[in-house]
Amino acid sequence: MKAEMKELFEAAYGPDGDWVQLFSQSVEFAGTELILDVASPSRYVTIDSWISQNAYEQFRNQYAAEYKKIDVSCENFTLSEREIGRFNRIGED
Repeated sequence: MKAEMKELFEAAYGPDGDWVQLFSQSVEFAGTELILDVASPSRYVTIDSWISQNAYEQFRNQYAAEYKKIDVSCENFTLSEREIGRFNRIGED
């Protein structure tokens, strides 16, 4: 995250931000967490939770244009971005 963009980044990716507003259009969206790395205060992890991988994929297909619009508008906030993986909670169906 670019230091001068900290407030805008947190507003866009935080619990009431642009991404949550978009994702909340699906009843299968379970929430987003924005986590700050205490050792590197310019590094964040976002965890977007869905009821299933299939629910996420269907959402991405249905809202592809809206997703792309927010993604492009947030590009200036970061130095880099990468997906670290897709995970399932253990003990949940």
